[in-house]
Amino acid sequence: MLRWTSTWISFWRADESATLALPATIDRADREIRHCFQHWPGDHDYAGMDIFRLTPDGKIVEHWDVLQVIPDSTLNENGMF
Repeated sequence: MLRWTSTWISFWRADESATLALPATIDRADREIRHCFQHWPGDHDYAGMDIFRLTPDGKIVEHWDVLQVIPDSTLNENGMF
């Protein structure tokens, strides 16, 4: 498992009603990148991308993210995942 991903997943497990899926993760040098599916009960489902820059001992130096609501319907059948 990636250096920071295990801690990040622990955050999600704290809310038992939330669902998280990680279809793609990348760990390269001082970067961790993850593509995720997030489900929050009573809210929309989200597609997310997180990018972390880490120190050699795994501390976060920078974090970038983007979230997009997954639409209920699309013009094609491909979907986001």
